[in-house]
Amino acid sequence: MEKEWEIKKKSFVIVDVRELKGNFLPMVLKKGEKLPVGEGLCVIQSFEPIPIIQRPGRHGI
Repeated sequence: MEKEWEIKKKSFVIVDVRELKGNFLPMVLKKGEKLPVGEGLCVIQSFEPIPIIQRPGRHGI
């Protein structure tokens, strides 16, 4: 059975941070905080962004 986010993922805002230099976490978190409940972000990076993956559960975003 698919989770709710898997069903909605085609509508998620895409944030491609592969070309950004420095810490992109604050920018991604600001975008996440502005999303309505039930929406999501698709973060594209050349590595697995563990701090972003762990943070939403702790901060309600």
